[in-house]
Amino acid sequence: MKFKNLKVSFTINISEQDFIQAEKFLYDNFDVKDFRILPNTENLYETDKAFQKLIAEKKKASRVINEYINNHYDKL
Repeated sequence: MKFKNLKVSFTINISEQDFIQAEKFLYDNFDVKDFRILPNTENLYETDKAFQKLIAEKKKASRVINEYINNHYDKL
Protein backbone atom coordinates (compact mmCIF):
# COMPACT_ATOMS: atom_id res chain seq x y z
CA MET A 1 0.00 0.00 0.00
CA LYS A 2 1.40 3.39 -0.99
CA PHE A 3 0.77 6.32 1.30
CA LYS A 4 0.50 9.88 0.03
CA ASN A 5 2.39 12.74 1.64
CA LEU A 6 0.45 14.94 4.02
CA LYS A 7 1.00 18.58 4.92
CA VAL A 8 0.74 18.84 8.71
CA SER A 9 0.63 21.91 10.92
CA PHE A 10 0.63 21.83 14.69
CA THR A 11 1.20 24.17 17.63
CA ILE A 12 2.79 22.98 20.85
CA ASN A 13 4.12 24.49 24.06
CA ILE A 14 7.64 23.23 24.67
CA SER A 15 10.58 24.15 26.87
CA GLU A 16 13.56 25.83 25.24
CA GLN A 17 15.71 22.82 26.11
CA ASP A 18 13.31 20.32 24.52
CA PHE A 19 12.78 22.62 21.58
CA ILE A 20 16.43 22.39 20.52
CA GLN A 21 16.20 18.60 20.34
CA ALA A 22 12.77 18.62 18.67
CA GLU A 23 13.88 21.11 16.02
CA LYS A 24 16.92 19.01 15.13
CA PHE A 25 14.80 15.85 14.94
CA LEU A 26 12.23 17.49 12.65
CA TYR A 27 14.81 18.92 10.27
CA ASP A 28 16.79 15.68 10.21
CA ASN A 29 13.76 13.48 9.50
CA PHE A 30 11.21 15.56 7.59
CA ASP A 31 10.93 18.07 4.78
CA VAL A 32 10.15 21.12 6.96
CA LYS A 33 8.41 23.81 4.86
CA ASP A 34 7.61 26.46 7.45
CA PHE A 35 8.79 27.17 10.95
CA ARG A 36 8.24 29.96 13.44
CA ILE A 37 8.24 30.57 17.15
CA LEU A 38 4.98 32.22 18.14
CA PRO A 39 4.96 35.16 20.54
CA ASN A 40 2.87 34.95 23.69
CA THR A 41 -0.05 37.28 22.94
CA GLU A 42 -2.24 36.43 25.94
CA ASN A 43 -1.72 39.81 27.64
CA LEU A 44 -2.24 41.69 24.38
CA TYR A 45 -5.48 39.80 23.74
CA GLU A 46 -6.74 40.48 27.28
CA THR A 47 -6.02 44.22 27.14
CA ASP A 48 -6.40 45.34 23.52
CA LYS A 49 -9.86 45.52 21.91
CA ALA A 50 -8.41 46.09 18.43
CA PHE A 51 -6.31 42.92 18.74
CA GLN A 52 -9.35 40.98 19.94
CA LYS A 53 -11.23 42.12 16.84
CA LEU A 54 -8.35 41.11 14.57
CA ILE A 55 -8.21 37.64 16.14
CA ALA A 56 -11.99 37.22 15.74
CA GLU A 57 -11.73 38.20 12.06
CA LYS A 58 -8.81 35.81 11.55
CA LYS A 59 -10.76 32.92 13.12
CA LYS A 60 -13.77 33.68 10.93
CA ALA A 61 -11.60 33.82 7.78
CA SER A 62 -9.94 30.52 8.72
CA ARG A 63 -13.35 28.86 9.13
CA VAL A 64 -14.50 30.16 5.73
CA ILE A 65 -11.28 29.01 4.03
CA ASN A 66 -11.45 25.55 5.64
CA GLU A 67 -15.09 25.18 4.66
CA TYR A 68 -14.27 26.14 1.06
CA ILE A 69 -11.40 23.65 0.92
CA ASN A 70 -13.56 20.89 2.38
CA ASN A 71 -16.33 21.60 -0.15
CA HIS A 72 -13.92 21.65 -3.13
CA TYR A 73 -11.29 19.10 -2.07
CA ASP A 74 -12.54 16.48 -4.50
CA LYS A 75 -11.88 18.90 -7.38
CA LEU A 76 -8.16 19.16 -6.60
